[in-house]
Amino acid sequence: MQIKGQSVRRTTLDAATLALGSHYLPGHSNGRIWEALVRRRKTPEDWKILRALKIIKKDSEGRLHLVAPPDEVKNQLAARLAEARVTQHIPASRSGTKAELTTWSIVGYDGAYTILLQRINRGSLKAAKETDDKRWEDQPTKDATKKLLGTHGQLLSPRQRNLVNRGILKLTLERTSKLLGPFPTSDNSKLTPHGKGRGAIVIEKNFGIALDPEPRVILFHQVQKTLQNLVAENQENPVRVIRNGSLLKVKGWQGKEGLWQVRSCKASLTLDLARPHEVKNSWREVSVKTLISKGLEILPHRYSGHTIRE
Repeated sequence: MQIKGQSVRRTTLDAATLALGSHYLPGHSNGRIWEALVRRRKTPEDWKILRALKIIKKDSEGRLHLVAPPDEVKNQLAARLAEARVTQHIPASRSGTKAELTTWSIVGYDGAYTILLQRINRGSLKAAKETDDKRWEDQPTKDATKKLLGTHGQLLSPRQRNLVNRGILKLTLERTSKLLGPFPTSDNSKLTPHGKGRGAIVIEKNFGIALDPEPRVILFHQVQKTLQNLVAENQENPVRVIRNGSLLKVKGWQGKEGLWQVRSCKASLTLDLARPHEVKNSWREVSVKTLISKGLEILPHRYSGHTIRE
């Protein structure tokens, strides 16, 4: 199980209790063991059931006690716990498109980025805290807006510039690779009413990063089709994919060897990583290409876990 922070001891105790309980108190008795344990006035049949378990003893006052597990079992449990095994469930679903619901208007292009404009629905925004003036958390700062207007303001009409300055329109940059709409593949696109190639929606989540035949981001849109195309490009060989939650083993990076968990796959082909036992990311913006060159292994998903300690 994946465990973090203060929940480590609690989760480990729960897992050990369930394992020992299911072994010594088997469930095929249709509840008779538990009835015998909790019944205050035990019948001869109850005592017969409890004696057969060989883990119950009675003291001089007639009270029941559980016998401690054998040393062999306790030693084996301690050895397995010392391995600090960890695993992560990663959803297998590849269907759907993880995109924003609102449509942006395309103002223009700047290299790998697209300049976007959108009217803000202030009722759906959350007010930012600890600010002197009223702002919203997901709005660009005034400095960012001023910089964008200085660089790309000539693409806007005077009215649009005025509305951006007043905070009624939101001006931003997004990677073109994250957008649906700038280059529609059909005339019957749902974004066509905004003008062909003039409306866009942002795909807000990445499915992962494919390593073969070369590193590239897989957007959460038509994932199965994208993977099939990558397999064809890779001469029908399987394609390795890193996803959020994947466990990686780094081999040849001095000081960084060992097991890491992927917390974020970014469009810049970088990863935010953390040790499996850490709550916060401790290794940010790590280049996927550099990891491959240093020696990278994507550990398979298995629910028996992977040991952290060598």
